[in-house]
Amino acid sequence: ENQFINEKMIPAMWEDGFTESRPIKINITTASQLNIAFDERLYNKGASLIRMLENIIGEQQLISNLNIYLKSKPFGNVKSEDFFKAVSLPAQLAVSTQAWLEPWLLQKNYPKLFVALLENDSGNTRVRFLQDRFLLSEFDEDNEKNFRWKMYIKCIAGGETNGSVVNHLEGSTYEFVYFLESTNGQIDLDRKYTWVKCNTDFKGFYVTDYFNSLYDAFETVLLNNRSIFSPADRSNLIHNTFLVAFLGTKSYAIPNLLSNYLTETETDVTPFQTFIWHINKVANIIEHRPSFKKLRGFIDGMLNSVVDRLGIDIWENTGSHLLKLLKADLVNFQCRMQIPSCLYKATEWYEKIPKEFFLSPEAFENSNPVPGNYRPLVFKYHLQNTYELFDWIDVFDLAETTNNAREREYAIDALGNTRSSFLHDSFLMELLKSTKVIKIDDFFRVLSAVGDNPNGRYFAWYFIRENWYFLVFETSNGRGVTEVVNQITNSFDNVFLLEEILNFFEDTFDFQSADIRLKIIDTVLINIFWVANLEKDFEDYFFPFGRHNLKEF
Repeated sequence: ENQFINEKMIPAMWEDGFTESRPIKINITTASQLNIAFDERLYNKGASLIRMLENIIGEQQLISNLNIYLKSKPFGNVKSEDFFKAVSLPAQLAVSTQAWLEPWLLQKNYPKLFVALLENDSGNTRVRFLQDRFLLSEFDEDNEKNFRWKMYIKCIAGGETNGSVVNHLEGSTYEFVYFLESTNGQIDLDRKYTWVKCNTDFKGFYVTDYFNSLYDAFETVLLNNRSIFSPADRSNLIHNTFLVAFLGTKSYAIPNLLSNYLTETETDVTPFQTFIWHINKVANIIEHRPSFKKLRGFIDGMLNSVVDRLGIDIWENTGSHLLKLLKADLVNFQCRMQIPSCLYKATEWYEKIPKEFFLSPEAFENSNPVPGNYRPLVFKYHLQNTYELFDWIDVFDLAETTNNAREREYAIDALGNTRSSFLHDSFLMELLKSTKVIKIDDFFRVLSAVGDNPNGRYFAWYFIRENWYFLVFETSNGRGVTEVVNQITNSFDNVFLLEEILNFFEDTFDFQSADIRLKIIDTVLINIFWVANLEKDFEDYFFPFGRHNLKEF
């Protein structure tokens, strides 16, 4: 279940944070709107809402209710109302399923919940909640709309005070639920606690923020007894801190604070994956800037400390399933940050693969010593680490000859990751040939593979601008080509590149992709503002590696 958090839920929350996002439930009046209505983000958000519903009513009741819903009209059409009738919320919530769920279906974006720890007249803890709309975008076209959600909030409180002495680790923990139906609300607890953490097990599709003092308390708990919080809870804390820091409402001192515990005590893969996901988002923006080298130094020091503490060789494919997953993720992260030792190791492994494998991969599968979960990393980062033309040709042969669709994807991703400008150009030109080695189904992957490469980004951007109408007509999918533009330009960070985008959009047309085009512009504006206002704060706390004092912010 925790894999869902990093693979589906967090990406959906990021994509749903823009003004160009759309509600799950929309009226479809034209055929072209069908493409918009069934994109991956909406599927992932919908699955997240079902998961949130499961948290309220329980797994068994959800399964039972879904059976009722699916059997209600086995040979007919169903409506939203049929689902609302089939699923019942607990009576103590005093709200219908429709009243709770419709704000999540009919409104785009999602809530940001601020949680404050106060003291009531009896000296006990009072928890106050305040909800607002979470938005990544710099400009809000819907600022007059009253965005509100009905929020099922599950929390855990802990810690105790003895006179003036605060101890975040002592005393019993207390779990409670609060149902927030308006902008704000509050609940009084049974005694005085020193911390409270909400969105238990990261079941809710919302961001949670706290006062800085609570983050200090969380760090103490995580360093000394992290099992108080589940791996999903720990992932949730990391996710929240990076999002609010990206917005600028908190300093990057806060996510740096939680990186201390990751370095010193964490063993579960889920929080590491969340940290890696967010660092990669920032790295994508600064990869062409001097601050990337500083971040690389921080990550190198952090990963060396983690590996030494765990006593593992991340290139050794041994251990439990989760340990193997963690090792592969750490290798990918280390190489993605262009740490030389990782790139050299990828080359060392690549050179163990017999030449015959690339020409006849099925026949020589057993002679390839590289484990399956390391294979895409070895291909990709070796080609980044070498200028050897014949190695690139070998991987191209693999892409052409393999019958394994996944292996073909690995090969294409690796081919786009070369440092050679000549090979970028040659790879892209394959798309224009009438006798195609690259199948039309792989066009988007080729463009993305080159565009994701810092050395190939501008080649892919120039190629799409020069061959826009060819790509649209050849693939019969203008929206798909625009999605590739979105992927390539999401690292653009200056006004010059924004001007190129605006000129390109002015000179081309695709009636199916207006929303993606607006999101592209929005993303680049966000990047420009982030570099101007927040890059320095990020540098202050993610370089050099080690503990940093928490500034007042």
